[in-house]
Amino acid sequence: EVGNLFQLQELRLNNNTLEGEIPSNLSKCSNLRFIHLHVNNFTGKIPMELGSLMKLEELQLLKNNLAGGIPPSLGNLSSLKSFTAEYNNLVGNIPDTIGQLKGLVLFAITENKLSGTIPSSLYNVSSLQLIAVTSNQLNDTLPANIGLTLPNLQHLLFGGNMFYGPVPTSLCNATQLQRIGLSENNFLGSVPTNLGNLLDLSGLNLGSNHLGKSLHFLTSLTNCSKLKTLDISGNYFASVLPTSISNLSTQLTELYI
Repeated sequence: EVGNLFQLQELRLNNNTLEGEIPSNLSKCSNLRFIHLHVNNFTGKIPMELGSLMKLEELQLLKNNLAGGIPPSLGNLSSLKSFTAEYNNLVGNIPDTIGQLKGLVLFAITENKLSGTIPSSLYNVSSLQLIAVTSNQLNDTLPANIGLTLPNLQHLLFGGNMFYGPVPTSLCNATQLQRIGLSENNFLGSVPTNLGNLLDLSGLNLGSNHLGKSLHFLTSLTNCSKLKTLDISGNYFASVLPTSISNLSTQLTELYI
């Protein structure tokens, strides 16, 4: 019967123990701007019918027991700013249509069972501030120009997948970056020596990859005065630690080598 509340703008039922499926007839509440169902016990699939809610700005579904895939119809939500579906059992690919959400700020799907690649169109959503896809089964290289197409990015969290290839040097162009999490993948090659341009960087996690060669990038990180966590463990570095490591941020509390 909630679907009969035609004037409803906000539906916030988060942090309860609600069960069952998300009603598909929520799509009749055409004025909905916020759907917050996170931290419950919802099961079933994300209703494809929600793709008709043209005023929807936030769809928060994290920490439930949802299964199935991300409906391609969500790409029709032209007002959507936040999609969070972490800690569920979602499967399949991320639909290409997600890249149509030109106002998207948060995209978080951590701890699911999603596979395939990230749609190239998503890397062109310049409004994105957070992309969190940690702990899935995703694989691909990162676009060489990722720091140019995502200039507002603050959190890039890709750990625990099967990404490969080099760490893009263009990341330094996303000057608002605060956290870079690329651990437990198959990245290889050298770490860019220009990451010191990221003056807001507080966390850099590159652990458990195939990175190697020079440690010169550590010298550039002395410019990152907000750096609190640095992890380069589980790689193939084979050179002497530069003395500049003693000049890293005074806020540094975790260092893993």
